[in-house]
Amino acid sequence: AASNEATGIVWKYSCAVEYEGRSIALWTNMCMHGVLASFILRTAGLVLGDLDVFKIVEASLGLIGGDNLIEDLMHSRWPLFGLLHKLACMAKRADDLAFAPGDLQLDPALIEQPAMNLQLLSSPAQLVARGLMLGAPGPVMVVWVSAARAQYLERYVEHGKKVEFVQRTLFLPQNAHILESCKQLGETCLPVVSVYPELAKYAVLAFAARLGVDVLFSHMDAYWVQNPFPKLKRYNDPGADVYVAQEFYSNQTRPSIILVR
Repeated sequence: AASNEATGIVWKYSCAVEYEGRSIALWTNMCMHGVLASFILRTAGLVLGDLDVFKIVEASLGLIGGDNLIEDLMHSRWPLFGLLHKLACMAKRADDLAFAPGDLQLDPALIEQPAMNLQLLSSPAQLVARGLMLGAPGPVMVVWVSAARAQYLERYVEHGKKVEFVQRTLFLPQNAHILESCKQLGETCLPVVSVYPELAKYAVLAFAARLGVDVLFSHMDAYWVQNPFPKLKRYNDPGADVYVAQEFYSNQTRPSIILVR
């Protein structure tokens, strides 16, 4: 319960919504001791979770420390900061990216890159390319299926069929068990690219952009009331290369929904 309350305060710390003429962020910052305590609680919860949160924890510790360097904070008279940092280092894991280093086939000497040679791709990259090319030039939707949300996959697919967007959807599983569940549903599943959400997400988006396929990336947390495809920019339409959703209550971006063209 305390962790949930702390998370709410952390979000309100940067909330731009106004109440009685002042933003929620200003109201929240009136009690800096409460803000700092909330960041500590949230950071502790992140460390104890089953995620690679090394950078998140360092960023939180830096925010708590104000103008002080993290190294100075580690040697403060409060041992909790040092303990959190050590636990975060223990949670840091090795790179498990399934793609090979040369799969993007980039030549830094060229401004315009030649078309990819699919025959030179690693096996995982070839599987991802085949899936993406089913909807080329796009846009296609890639949905991240995390271990925490995998139990809702079947109902998500049922809703997607009703709203009529699942036909152009690829599912990106977090682990091999989720991949098997996805295959049993008969849906188009990409291979496991990485167990780390951010690594898998941006690796697939970079690969799709290099392949020339527009991708709408979404987490299963997003509930689509309507089919999003009719509203999206089409391939080669004028506009930006990247579109990111924005929080409805602040000016922060929401990268759990992102369109890369």
